[in-house]
Amino acid sequence: MPDDPDPSASRRFFWLRGAPAPRRQTLRRRYDALVIGGGLAGCSAALHLAAGGARAALLEGDRLAAGASGRNTGMLVAGYAPGPGQLLERFGAERAAISWQISLDAMALVHELTQRYGIDCALARSGSLYAAWDAEDMDEFADELAARRAIGAGGELLDRAALQRRVQAPHLHGALFSPEDGMLNPAALVRGMADAAAACGADIREGARVTEVEEDAGLVRARYRSGQDEGELIAGHVILATNAYA
Repeated sequence: MPDDPDPSASRRFFWLRGAPAPRRQTLRRRYDALVIGGGLAGCSAALHLAAGGARAALLEGDRLAAGASGRNTGMLVAGYAPGPGQLLERFGAERAAISWQISLDAMALVHELTQRYGIDCALARSGSLYAAWDAEDMDEFADELAARRAIGAGGELLDRAALQRRVQAPHLHGALFSPEDGMLNPAALVRGMADAAAACGADIREGARVTEVEEDAGLVRARYRSGQDEGELIAGHVILATNAYA
């Protein structure tokens, strides 16, 4: 395997441009926890483990953020795929409000981590606009705004004139403004969390593809391949943070 498992990645994916040289930290034989996968979930797990005093290792078969964590639009938005109205209908006001607050807490954690560890990922709380192409869209947004208010979520319905004061889009009928939302560079966030995890004592190896994981006498034994070399780690716990790539 070459030093960069995919040397063209920095040219093909916007957020991966300018990525630093791959991490090739020396690995120990035994750890409290092994994290497999170097995306948002994996690097966050490694950071929290190491910051909490655990001996942690992270193995990434490609580059940090090479998967979905580095190939997205960089939006940090509240909520879930089911909108506020669907949450309200499915769970009722109280549970829907709790669910929505969990998403806000997750966003707040991103802000907290970037401030605590000095992670420069162009994070901005700018809000987001959901565009209405016609009056029917505006009616749907009015219903969503009512659902948002029922579960304690923010939002503002903008008519055509109010929208034009924000953006020059005369073809749009209006918009729904979500004030909690923002944007960031997701790959920079991943790399920043990896840097912070390493500073807290975690060992991180890119280009180390795990080939086998098995339980052995209450521990986890993981074998990996890094370039032409093969190795084995033993850990008390393992976190699979590979998304759909495993």
